[in-house]
Formats: sequence, C-alpha cells, structure tokens
Amino acid sequence: MDKWKKRSREQSAVFVMLLLFLGALFMIAYYFPLVGDDFYGIDDYITSVRSFIEWAVWHWENTNGRILGNTTVLLVMHSRIGRAFVRAFIIWLIMILVYQNSRIRSKAGYLLSYLYVLAVPTAIFSETYSWTFGFFNYVPPVMLVLFYLVMVQKEFS
Repeated sequence: MDKWKKRSREQSAVFVMLLLFLGALFMIAYYFPLVGDDFYGIDDYITSVRSFIEWAVWHWENTNGRILGNTTVLLVMHSRIGRAFVRAFIIWLIMILVYQNSRIRSKAGYLLSYLYVLAVPTAIFSETYSWTFGFFNYVPPVMLVLFYLVMVQKEFS
C-alpha cells in the first residue's frame, strides 16, 4: 500500500511540475512582442472563404508556400492570450516529447528537457519562439517529428 501512495505522490509531483512549466512558458510567450511581419498578419482580415483563398493564392505566388503555418498565424494573431497559450502548449509538448525520446526517467529528466528546449542561442530563440510567423512555420513541424519518433520508438521497442 505504501508503494502505491509513494507512486501516486511522485506522479502528482510530476503533474504539478509540468503545470508549472506550462505556466512559465505561458508567461514567457505572453510577453513576446510582435516583430517583423507579425504586423502584416494582424492587418490581414479574412472575412470569407473567398477572401481566404485570395489571400492564400497571393501569399503562395508572392511570398512563400507556407500556407498551413501562415493560416495558423491568422487564427491566433488577434488574441494575445490565445497566441501565448498555443505557443506555450506547443513548446510544452516539445519538452515532453524530448523527455519521451530520452532515456532519463525521472523528474530531473523533465527539468533537463525543459532547459534543453529553452536553452537555444538567442538568435534562434528570437527567430523561432518570439516571431509569430516563424514560430508557427517552424516549431509545429519539429513537434510533429518528435511525436513521430516517439511513436516509432514505441513500435520497435
């Protein structure tokens, strides 16, 4: 019985730690300023399916082909809290997926993966985490690759 109580306490501690990480990530993401072409994204108002298609075609022809990432930006751009939560949640998932891909199975493993995800060089941090268009074009694909690696690892072990 004591073994189950100890395990339950450890799981509760990990859960609280993960929620604290998510809260800290939210606070960091909330204070990211709009930079570069984020101001253009905030001015793009899509009012119908037709205006979205026109917007997508124009961006495909004139800027880049990252329609999925740019569309995600349009969905979250007008809410600072929503934008911060989605960013924090994706970074948090990356942290958990890094932990899942590692062989360290302890609370220290979560802490190391948290620090690993945040301890990137300043230039990379500013170009991927704080820049809204950069974030939604580059970070979710990394999350999906890590998720794929976790699934493959489970399949072959």
